[in-house]
Amino acid sequence: MSARELDDGPRPLSSPQERLFLLDQIMPGLAAYNVPTLVRLSTTLEESLLRSALNVIVSRHEILRTRIRLIDGVPAQEVTPAAELELSVTDLRSHPQAEREQEAQRVLGELACRSFDLAGDVLLRAALVHMAEDEDLLLIVFHHVASDHASSGLLFAELDQLYCALRDGSEPSLPELPIQYGDFSRWQRERLAGPYLDEMVEYWSERLAGAPARLELPSDRARPSVQSHSGRLCEFELTPAQANPLRELARSQGASLFMVLLAAFKVLIHRQTGVEDIVLGSPVSGRQHEETASLLGYFSNTLALRTDLSGDPTFAALLERVKQSTLEARAHEELPFEKLVEVLNPDRNQSHSPIFQVLLGFDVAQQQPTLAGCTLEQLPVPGWQWSRFDLSIILREREDGSLHAQLEYATDLFDESTIERLIGHYKTVLAAVASGPEQRLSELAILTGAERARMLVDWNETARDYDRRPLHEQFAAQAARAPEAIAIVSGEERITYGELDRRSSQLARELLDRGIGEGAIVAICLERSIDLLVSMLGVLRVGAAYVPIEPTYPPQRQELLLTDAGASMLITQERHLVMIAPRGTAVLCMDRDRERLAAHSDAALEFDVDPEALAYVIYTSGSTGEPKGVEIRHRSVANLLAEMRERPGIGEGDVLANLTTLSFDLSVPDWYLPLTTGARLAIIPREAALDGVELADWLTRTGATIVQATPTSWQMLVDAGWKGSEQLKIVCGGEALPRSLAEELLARGASLWHMYGPTETTVWSSVIELHPGEGAPALGGPIANTRLYVLDANRQPVPIGVPGELYIGGDGVARGYHERPELTSEKFVADPFAFGGTERLYRTGDLVRWREAGTLEFLGRIDHQVKLRGFRIELEEIEAVLGTHDDLAAAVVVVREDTPGDRRLVAYVVAARDRAPDEEQLRRLLKSKLPPFMVPSTFVTLESLPVTPNGKLDRVSLPAPDGARPELSRPYAAAQSPMEEALASIWCEVLSVERVGIDDDFFDLGGHSMLAVKMLARVRDSHGFELELGQVFEHTTIRELAGSAAGALLGEIDDSDLEELLAALEEPEQ
Repeated sequence: MSARELDDGPRPLSSPQERLFLLDQIMPGLAAYNVPTLVRLSTTLEESLLRSALNVIVSRHEILRTRIRLIDGVPAQEVTPAAELELSVTDLRSHPQAEREQEAQRVLGELACRSFDLAGDVLLRAALVHMAEDEDLLLIVFHHVASDHASSGLLFAELDQLYCALRDGSEPSLPELPIQYGDFSRWQRERLAGPYLDEMVEYWSERLAGAPARLELPSDRARPSVQSHSGRLCEFELTPAQANPLRELARSQGASLFMVLLAAFKVLIHRQTGVEDIVLGSPVSGRQHEETASLLGYFSNTLALRTDLSGDPTFAALLERVKQSTLEARAHEELPFEKLVEVLNPDRNQSHSPIFQVLLGFDVAQQQPTLAGCTLEQLPVPGWQWSRFDLSIILREREDGSLHAQLEYATDLFDESTIERLIGHYKTVLAAVASGPEQRLSELAILTGAERARMLVDWNETARDYDRRPLHEQFAAQAARAPEAIAIVSGEERITYGELDRRSSQLARELLDRGIGEGAIVAICLERSIDLLVSMLGVLRVGAAYVPIEPTYPPQRQELLLTDAGASMLITQERHLVMIAPRGTAVLCMDRDRERLAAHSDAALEFDVDPEALAYVIYTSGSTGEPKGVEIRHRSVANLLAEMRERPGIGEGDVLANLTTLSFDLSVPDWYLPLTTGARLAIIPREAALDGVELADWLTRTGATIVQATPTSWQMLVDAGWKGSEQLKIVCGGEALPRSLAEELLARGASLWHMYGPTETTVWSSVIELHPGEGAPALGGPIANTRLYVLDANRQPVPIGVPGELYIGGDGVARGYHERPELTSEKFVADPFAFGGTERLYRTGDLVRWREAGTLEFLGRIDHQVKLRGFRIELEEIEAVLGTHDDLAAAVVVVREDTPGDRRLVAYVVAARDRAPDEEQLRRLLKSKLPPFMVPSTFVTLESLPVTPNGKLDRVSLPAPDGARPELSRPYAAAQSPMEEALASIWCEVLSVERVGIDDDFFDLGGHSMLAVKMLARVRDSHGFELELGQVFEHTTIRELAGSAAGALLGEIDDSDLEELLAALEEPEQ
C-alpha cells in the first residue's frame, strides 16, 4: 500500500462504502448507519479545546472530510481541503436535576439520529453537554461510511492526546499517518483481481452453496415487504462468574471464547427454529496490514459463518465444527462481503438483508479509554431506533472478566419482551454448555426456571371436580327433574324429556334382547333427527358404544366404516339400506321396527355403566388411505360438558341449534349439552344449514341462544346478510378463524367463544372468549382437567413465542384408535411431565406457540393434514386413492387459496406411460371411496412434480390452476339464452374458470356446497331472482338449472302477465 499524491484526484469507493452509498440512494436520510458513541466524564471539558482537538482529527484523517458523489455516473471519494466539524454545546448545570436528564436525552438523541448528507457533510459530528460541575456527556457520531468499530477507540485515543497537549500548551506526539483511506480503497480494488480474487470467490461460493436464503427467527409480527431498519438497543451482562467457565471450556477444547459464544448462540437458534443449516454474520476488523492500524475508516468486513447442526451432536462436537469453519473463514476473510453478495447474486428482497439476517460479534478486552485525565464510561445512546439486521449482538470483554453485550433488534419483527426472553434463553444455554459440553443439543437446557414452571405448571393448573356419570345417566336425571319440558325440536316434530327417556329405554331393551350389551359397538346411519338421539341414548344405556355413519357418504365408505368398527348391529332407516350393505350385521330400522320398539316396557333400565367405558367411536381421515376410528369414553365427554356449562354457559332457558352432521365430532356437545342441562335442542334441516338465508331464518324461528359452527358456516351467514341476535352465544371452531370474521361475529351476538380441539381429545381442549382486537384470534388456554404442552421434536418444551407441536393431556384424551395399536402408540405417548402414573399425551400435529398471556396461537400443521370447511382431511388419504389408478405415475394434493376466502383442494397428477389421465374418471374414483368434501375441486396435470435441491417435493412451486375448463368427456356447449349466459358468467367467476359450457357439471368443475351458496347469492344480487340450494344439487348443469329456474318463474306469474311477456319476446328488434 502506498500513499497517493496530492493531485491524484477522486478515489474509488471501497467495497463496503459502495454498499452504503447504494443504501443511501435507495433510502435517503436513513440514520441506521450512523455510528454514535456516548460517554460520561467526571470533569468539565473546555469547549474551545475540544473543538480544536476534534478539528485536528478531521484535518488529520481525510476520510472525515470526504464527499461521496457521482462522477461520470460512478460514485467516488473526493477529499475537501479543509472542513470544520460541527460541535454543539449545551449547558444544563443551572437546570433542575429531572429537567437536566430529560433535556440531555432530547439533545443527544436528536444528534445521534440525524442523518448525514454523504455529498456535503463532514462525516463526524459531536455534542457536549455540561450536566454538573464535574460531569459532562460527550457524544461522537460517525457515519459508517467513514468508520468501523475500531475507529471509535482510535478517535478517543487521539482526542485524549490532542486535548491534553492543547490544554498543557505542548505539542501532541501523534505519529504521521503513512496512508489515507483513499489509498486503501484504491489498493483494495487492485488486490481484489486475478487469481487471488478467484481463490477467494471459489472458497466462499463452495462454502455457501445451497445455504438457506433466510433465517426466520420466531417473531411477534410478520416480516414487512420492505425492511424499515427501525430498531431498538438493549444491553445485558455476563458476570465474571458466568463468563469464566466459558473461557475454561474454550481452553479445554482448543477453541476461542468467541467460538464458544457463537456455537451456543447457534444452539439457541437451532432449538428455537428447528433449522440445522445456520448462517450467521460476524464482523472482523479487516485491519490485517500495519498501514491501516491507526487509520479511521471503514475497514471491517463481515464473514458469513455457516454451521451444520444436524445429527444432534454433543456441544463439544458442535464446537469443533464451529472452530473449523471459523478458522477457514478467517483464512479467507479478505473477500469483502459486498463482493460476496455480488458473486452469489441471491434473490434480491427488500424485506431482509442478503446472505444472513442475524449477526454475532466479539471484542477482546481493551484498556478503558480516557479523556482529560478521566476514565470514560460508555452509556446507551438515547433515542436510538435503528437496527441494520433482524438481530445483532456484539459482546465485549471487560477488564474485570465480565462480558458486556449490546443487542440491536428490528422492532418490525420483535417486541421488547420477546428479546428479554431470548437473552434469558441465551444465558441458560451458555450455563448449560459450560457445565456439560458432552450433552447433546437436544438435551441442553434452554428455558429459564421461571418460564418452564409458568408453561408446564401454572398455565396447566386446571384440575377441578365434575359430574363423571355416564352421559345417559346425566340425561335421565334431567328427564326425571323436568319430564314435560321440550327436549328436542326437529322440523315440525318435538319430543319432551320424559318421552325421549322412555323411547330410548325401549330401544335399549330391544338391543339387550338382540344380544347387544356392554362393550358392543353399534353403527348408527341416520339423518339428524329425534330418532338419532333416541338411538344414541339407547345404545349408551346398555353399555355399548355407537359409531355414527353419515347417510350421504358413498356406499364403499359406509361399508368400510361398518366393517372396520366391527359393529354388532346397524341402526338405520329402511330407505338407507339401498345405499349401505350390512353384510351380515344385524339391522334395526327405526321406521320399519317402530311398532316392535313401542311394545317394550318404557321403564328405566337398571344397568350400571362405567364412566371409563366407550361412549362412541368416530372416524376421521387417515394418512394411510384408510379412516381411523377414535375411541372416546363417557368420562371424557362428561368433562367437556362440565366445562361448557360454564364457558360459554348454558341453562334451562337456552335453545341450542344444531347445524353439524353427526360424523363431525363438533356435534357431540350439540347432542348432550342441552339434554343434560334442561335446555332445548333445535335440529336445523340439512338444506337450511347449507343456505345462509334459510339458516338465518331458522335461527330466528327456533329462538336459538347458543350455536356451534365452523368459521365457514358463520361466514356464510354473514355473507347472506344475517343480522345476528343480542341473546346469541356464538361458538366458533373446527378451522382457523380469521380476525375479520371474528369482528363481524362480535357485532352480531352476545358473546363469541373460540374453541379448539382435535377429535382425539374429545371435541374441544381450549376455550377463550374473544373481544375486539387485532391479529389472529388466540386459541385460548386449556379447559378443565386438560393440559397443553408445546414441545419440540425431542418433546422438550419450547419458549414462549417459539413454534412447536401441541401435545394435549388430561381427561379428554381418547382411549386410542380402534383396532390400531401401532398408530395408537405413535400418536398417544407417555407424558414426560407426569410424576409417576401412566398419563398419556396426544400428539396433535398442530403447529402452535404460546403467547405471553397463556393463550395459544395456531400456526398450521407439521404434516399434510388440513381443515377444510371444518372437516379434518389427511391429504395422504386422497393421494393414496389416486395412487391406485393405473394411469397415474404420481399424485399430490394441496389446499390452495388463490382467491381470498376460497380455500379448495387441488390435485396435481403426473400421467403414467404418456397417457393423459381422464379427469372425470379420477373424480368418479374418488367419489366412490371418499366423502364429497375430500374430492378435489380441480385437477392439474404436470409432466413431473417440482422438487427442491435436496430432492423433496417442492409444494411451494406447484403452479396455480390456470382457470381453463377441465377436460371433460362431454363437449363444450355455449349458452343459448340470456339466463344461461348469466349463469355461465357467474359460474366462471365463482369457480375461477375461463369458460363454462351449459352441460358442464357444477361439481365436476370444482364446485362444492359453499361455492354453490356463493353462486346463488350472486344470482340473487345481480339478477334479482331466487334459486334454492336444493335446485343446484338436483340440477347440476346450467342447462338444467336454467330450465328449472325458468319453470319456477313462469309458475309464479298469472296468465295476463304471461301473455305480455310472450308478446314482448315475439316483438321484432327495433
